Amino acid sequence: VFVIGDWGGVLSASGEPPPVPADRRAKRFVGFHRDFVAGADDVAQLNVARQMRLRSAEAAPDYILNVGDNFYWGGILVKCGGPPSNVSDPSGQWRHVFEDVYHGAGLDGKQWLGVLGNHDFGGFMFTHGWDQAIGYSWTARPPSTGRWVTPALYWTVRVRYSIF
Repeated sequence: VFVIGDWGGVLSASGEPPPVPADRRAKRFVGFHRDFVAGADDVAQLNVARQMRLRSAEAAPDYILNVGDNFYWGGILVKCGGPPSNVSDPSGQWRHVFEDVYHGAGLDGKQWLGVLGNHDFGGFMFTHGWDQAIGYSWTARPPSTGRWVTPALYWTVRVRYSIF
């Protein structure tokens, strides 16, 4: 089992991959600015994904526990209230921040059993697509690979191992 949380990057200003850190140290936040540590701070999400791929090649997880804060700063960039059966990826976040980042031998096809964190609820107004983060569990539309499992705000799943 791999456990991950607080992993969400943001799309670059151009909307192109790879995701960039959601970090207030950026120069636009003058009061918080400090230099990034090159190769660490500027590509943290990609470094974690790479380590997950390396580790899964040795010991593939049964599933990934995803403890939230998946999409910064304020969730999926669509308006909340869309039909859950009509989930798509107009912002590119599903593809560029999740599907194209966390993949590889030992990770492909593994369920991401997840919950939503505070950043997934749509910013300070709660109006971005947190409901779409739930709906993504049920869609077969691209870019979904069927790994995302956050089927409701409150849900449980039982995982059984014969050796316990």
